[in-house]
Formats: sequence, structure tokens, C-alpha cells
Amino acid sequence: MMPSRRLFAYGKQTYQSTSKLVVQHRNQLSRGYRVRKMAKSVLTPATKQGMLVGSSSFLVGSYLIRQYNVANAQEKPNAASRIDEDRYTASAVVSEIVNKMEGKSLKDLDITIYQYQVCPFCCKVRAFLDYHNIPYTIVEVNPMTKAEIKSLDTPYKKVPVVICNGVQLNDSSVIVTTLAQVLAKINGTDYPFEKSEESWRRYVDEVFVRRIPPNIYRSFSEAMKSFEYISEKNEFSLGQKYFSIYGGSLVMWGVSKKLKQKYEIEDERQAIYNCANDWTTALGEKHYMGGSAPNLADLAVYGILSSIEGLDTFNDLCHETQIGEYYYRMKDVVGECSGTHKIN
Repeated sequence: MMPSRRLFAYGKQTYQSTSKLVVQHRNQLSRGYRVRKMAKSVLTPATKQGMLVGSSSFLVGSYLIRQYNVANAQEKPNAASRIDEDRYTASAVVSEIVNKMEGKSLKDLDITIYQYQVCPFCCKVRAFLDYHNIPYTIVEVNPMTKAEIKSLDTPYKKVPVVICNGVQLNDSSVIVTTLAQVLAKINGTDYPFEKSEESWRRYVDEVFVRRIPPNIYRSFSEAMKSFEYISEKNEFSLGQKYFSIYGGSLVMWGVSKKLKQKYEIEDERQAIYNCANDWTTALGEKHYMGGSAPNLADLAVYGILSSIEGLDTFNDLCHETQIGEYYYRMKDVVGECSGTHKIN
């Protein structure tokens, strides 16, 4: 017999044997007694706990693995995303947006951001918009279904996605680069991109942000605190919050170990302290990397740090490095959120 036929024969035999046993038990036991007996023998405390952890891990693990795939690795441009190879100094769609703005002001920009509230890359984009006091609409994406992104009819499935005057922009650095150029054009100038600014923006995307997940999930207790924070910021339902705190914490605690290996991190706390020290050392006596006012690198650093404000990692950063004074200075100049949530 072929292996597939042997497997079929074995399955058939097993099914027939099982069916006979079922008939025998059905004849011997009443329905109520049978249910009670099964419940006592199968649904033990250990089994219930296993079912809870398993279902929680499945549901929430998929959520944060999706979410922090965005936060753990540099965003990868998609062929259909209409972005340039250089994510930090050029954008091909600036003229298309600006042409629609002829005779209009900054307030006439029509911007919608599709986001996760605590995604570091989404926080980068919001930091830029809030600093420039640009009105925008926030669409919170369901991390389980991503239905809001699917409604855009695009193969690009990551966040953030921004729709600016009908033009779709993907990838946080491309979004910020494009909007910086649009603002400059509206004001009759060109954005003064500088090499040092570009280098630091790359550092944020390729080094700094990758140190966040191994830190906020480095132990099970820290992972639980992180998920409590995430569930509150995302306004999860009671069920989603329960699953995320217990199931998601377990999953991401394990994932964080793999991320340490992937990025060759020995001591995750020291690694993120090094990033903060690199930044403050380069900052020197300046208030901002941009000099008298924040530049795009400043907004990128502030953005990713704002995604973890209040967590142990953030508190330790402020205590062990000089980044805290800089962060709160930036928070003052960025100001309040200039966006409004879309109500479905």
C-alpha cells in the first residue's frame, strides 16, 4: 500500500473502533451522567489553565508579533507603497500633494493616520504632526483583523499608513520625509535636509527602536506591565485586556529572547542605555539636535520613547542616563495631540 492508503486505512479502523466504544458508553450511561463524568475527568484545574494559556497565547501572540514586527525591525518598503529608495531625503509624491494645496494653507491638509496607539513608528509620525500642530484624523487599527487597513485596498499591511490629500504614504520615515517637504513647499521653501539628521534618523530606525522590545518584555513581570499599559492605551475590551495581559505576556517574553539573539544583544538594559548615551553625548550642550529647534531626528527619538513612557524601561532610562531631561523638554515643545479619533 502507498503511505497515504495505509494512513487512510488506519484512520478508518480507528474511527470504527471509536464509534463502537461511543455506542457502548451511550447505552450504559445517561446523558446527564455522561456529561458530569466527562467534566470531572477532563476539565481539571490544570486543563482549564492550559486551555486559557493556549487560547490567550494564540490570540494575543498574533497581535503583538504583528505589532512589534513593526517596532522590532526596520520597516520594509513595499512595491506598491509609492515610496523612494531614499526614505530620509526625498519623496516622489510631494508635488502631487502640493499641487492640490494651491491657494490653500497648512490647515487645509487632509491627513488620516492608520495606527496602533503605542507602536513606536506610529508615535514618530504623530510627534511630527503634533509638533507642527497639523490637524489629522486617527484611525485605530484592530490588531487582530487589520480590517481598517484592508479597507484601503492595498497590499501594504503595516502601520502607520497615512492618507494625505488622497495620496497614500507608507513607512514612517517616508511619511515624515514627505510631510516635511510638503510643509516647506507650502511655506515657499525647500526642507533643508542635512547629513547628520539623516544619519540619526537611520540610527533610530535601525538601532534604537530595536532595543525596546527586548527591554519591555525582558521578564514575565515586565511583560505583564507592558501589556497592561498597551491594553489601556489601546482601550481594549475586558476580554481583550484579559487575554493580552496573560497570554500576550507569555508569548512576547519568549519572543524577546529570540530578538536578543537576532540582534546580538547580551545585556538589553545596557544596550538601550548605550543608545540613550550615544544621543545625549552627540547632543552636548544643545537643547536639540536641530540646534535652536527640534529637527526630524529629535522628533524620531522623542516619538519612539513616548511609546514606552511610564514603563520600567523608560523609568530606568531616565534614572541611569541623561535622556530624561531631554525627553521632557521635547514633550513640552511637541505639545498636545493635534489629532482627533475617528468615531465609527
